[in-house]
Amino acid sequence: LSNAELLEEAQRLAASEYQATAALVRCLIEVEDRGLHLAGGWGSMFVYCTDVLHLCEGAAYNRIHAARMARKHRFMG
Repeated sequence: LSNAELLEEAQRLAASEYQATAALVRCLIEVEDRGLHLAGGWGSMFVYCTDVLHLCEGAAYNRIHAARMARKHRFMG
């Protein structure tokens, strides 16, 4: 890739990562709302995210926090 193509590819990948993260956060809201993590035998969303989704601890924490904040603000207005 040329320098310009590499920079364009980095932008494209960052945009797709943003979209994937937003979709994952929406799914985590539903998983927690439905209690699927508990029904599956995982004691917490954190355990589900780290053991099943293989997210590192920091990523799991951040996505769970984002999901809970999004849920809170969705219901508050």
